Amino acid sequence: MLPCILYPIATFFLIKELRKAEVQRQKLSSTSSSSNSNNSKNPTNLVLALTLTFFIAELPLGILLLLNPNVFVSAFYEPGPFTLITAFENFFSFLLSATTATHMIICLFMSSQYRTAAISVIRFDYPIKNHHFVHMKLLVHQQNSDKIIENVFIEPQIVIIPLEESLSSRRFQIMKRRKFFLIIIIILFIFMFYNAYKILNSSIDYEFTESDSENSNEEELDFGQPPLKPGLLIDPTRRLTRILPVSHVFINSAYFYPTSKSLGSNAIALAMVVDSINFNVENATYNVVGTNGTHTKLSTASSQTEGVPTCRYTPVMATTTTIENLTKLEMESNGVKVETMITKCFRFGGHLHIYLTSIIESFFELMKEYERQGYLTLDYWLRMKFENTRTPYFEPNENIEWRNQAGAQTDCLLQYKEAAEYIAFFDMDDILFPKNYPTYFEEFNAEWALQPEATSVFYGRREHEFIKGSLDQLNFRDLVSSLRSSPTVKRGKVVVKPERYNSTWIHYSNNEDERTRRSIDNPTLIHVQRPLQKRGNNNITNVWKMDFGPLNETIRISDINEIENDIERIRNSRTVQAIAGKLPTSDFYLPIVFKCYYDAFYDDAFDHRRAKHGCPNADTCVLPQREEFKCVHSHAKYYSSPHMEPFTLHFTNDSFWSWDIGCYQ
Repeated sequence: MLPCILYPIATFFLIKELRKAEVQRQKLSSTSSSSNSNNSKNPTNLVLALTLTFFIAELPLGILLLLNPNVFVSAFYEPGPFTLITAFENFFSFLLSATTATHMIICLFMSSQYRTAAISVIRFDYPIKNHHFVHMKLLVHQQNSDKIIENVFIEPQIVIIPLEESLSSRRFQIMKRRKFFLIIIIILFIFMFYNAYKILNSSIDYEFTESDSENSNEEELDFGQPPLKPGLLIDPTRRLTRILPVSHVFINSAYFYPTSKSLGSNAIALAMVVDSINFNVENATYNVVGTNGTHTKLSTASSQTEGVPTCRYTPVMATTTTIENLTKLEMESNGVKVETMITKCFRFGGHLHIYLTSIIESFFELMKEYERQGYLTLDYWLRMKFENTRTPYFEPNENIEWRNQAGAQTDCLLQYKEAAEYIAFFDMDDILFPKNYPTYFEEFNAEWALQPEATSVFYGRREHEFIKGSLDQLNFRDLVSSLRSSPTVKRGKVVVKPERYNSTWIHYSNNEDERTRRSIDNPTLIHVQRPLQKRGNNNITNVWKMDFGPLNETIRISDINEIENDIERIRNSRTVQAIAGKLPTSDFYLPIVFKCYYDAFYDDAFDHRRAKHGCPNADTCVLPQREEFKCVHSHAKYYSSPHMEPFTLHFTNDSFWSWDIGCYQ
C-alpha cells in the first residue's frame, strides 16, 4: 500500500520539475521548432504512463492483501467473500505481471533516447551502414562574447550524417569491450539460472524401500522432470502439481453383499485412497474379478470421490456386482491380478462403532470393557503404507485430509449398509440429545416423515466447554450443569439412510444432491471440544479463545438421570475400578495435540488469521513418548501388488493391536 501512495506523489513533483525545465528550455532556445516542443513533452507522458500502469495494478492488490487476513476469512472451507476476494487477488496479480511486461514497450514508443540506447546495445554500438549517430550539444552564444555555454537544460538532439571514413582503431576497441561485457553478462545469467535449477532439484530427497534397492539403479522414469527412483518422494512445493507415472492406491476395505437394497445382488464395495493428481480419478473405473470355485466373472467398478482439492490423496468408493457365492476377489489391470481380502456383510444389530489408530493403554482397556458389555465396537484404523514399489510416491498419511476420516466414515457406511436403518456420522466429542422423542430411532423417523425423499438429516454443531473429572469422581449431573454454549453454530454432521448413501465426506457426501439434505436448526450437536480441568492451569484457553454463555440446548432430566445411573453401574464393576486407578488425572497430550491442530488448520477458525496451510493434516506433529503412559496402536501385515499401471495397489491383512509402536496421531 505504501509504495502505491508515495509513487503518485513523487510523480507529481517529478512532472512539476520537468515542466519547469521545459519552460527554461523554451526561454533559452528561441529557435526551437514545434516538433522539438512536442518531443520535449515525451518525458512527461512517459512518466505518467508508467505511473498509471503501476497504480492501476498495485493499488487494488494492496487493498486486497491488507484486508484479507482480518475480514475475508472463511473457516472450514465455507464458500463466501473469501472465494471472491481470492479470485480478484489472482486477477490483479496477473494484471501486475502484464503491466510490468509492457514497461519496456512503452519506453520504446515514447522515448527516442531509450530507442537509441536499445539499438546501440543490440548492435554493440556499431553504426548503421553508411550512417552513424552523432550526439550534438547545443551551443548558446552570448551577445558580444566568444564564450560558449554547454548543456543548458537542452535535450541532446540527434542528427544522422554520412559515414565517410573508416572507424578509428580506438572506436573498434570500445565496441569490442562492450561486446565482450555483454557476452559475459549473458553467460553469467545462464550460469545463475542453471545453478538455481540444480539447487531446486537437489533439494528433493528420496527414500527407497529395501525390497526395491536392487532395481533402484536400473529404472529411470522421465516425465519432464529429473529421473526419479522408486520409493518415497519428498517434494513439498510440488505435492499438488507433480505428475508421477503411477497412482498408488491403498485399499482400506472391501465388502461383498449377497443382497443389498441400494447396490443390488452380489454387490462389491471398495473403500480406497487414491493419488488423484497423476490422472483424473473422478468417476474412474477399476477392474474386479470374482470367483466362486467354478466360475469367474470380470466386472468394471465405477467410483465416486470425497474429500478436498488441497490434498493429493482422496478417498474413493468403487462399486460393482460380481458372481454369486463369491469366494475370491481380485483386482485386475493390464493382465496383472492381485487378490484382496473381503468381508461379507449380513444383517446384524448396530451400535457405536469407533475407529482407533493410537490410544493410551488405560483408555483402551476401559473401551474394551465397554465393548465386552455390548456398548460399542472397536475397529482398527490403520496408517497407510506402501510395502513394495517400483515407482515414486508421495507420503499418503501426510497428504490425506485428517488421517483419512472420510475413508473411515465410508468404511462404517459400507459395514452397516444392510444392517442399520440410520447411520449417524458424529465425532467422539459430538453428542445429540433427542429433543422431541425418547429415542434416536423415533426422532429420525419423525424427521424423515416430514421429508420422505431426504437422503440425510443435517445437524449443526455448537461449541461447548465443560469441567471434567476423573472416573471415580465423575458425576454426569455436575458435568451437564457445567456445560456452557457458544453463540456460533458451525458446519455440522449428518444422519443418513444407508440405502441412499454410498460414500461420505467428513460433514456430508459431496455426491449428494443438496436439495435432498434436510437441515435441522434445533436441536444442534453439543460439540464438547474444549474440556477444562477441575484442578489445572487450562492454558489451552489462551490459544483457544471463544466466547461461552449459558447452556443453549435442551436435555431432559430423565435422560440425565438414566445416564448417571448407567455410569454408576459401570464404575462399580471390579474390572473398571482396577482400570480407573491407571487413567491419567491431568492433561498432557490435549494441549500438544490442540497446538498441532491449531498450527495445521484451526487458526483460521479461532483467530481469524488467514494462513496458507494446504492439506489439513497434523500427521507430521511429534508426540512425546512417556514411560508411565504407553499407547496401543493399530497394526497389520502390509502387502503390495506387482507393478500395475495406471494404478498400483496396496492393502493389509490380519490386523492386530500393537504395544510396540508408541503414541502417534
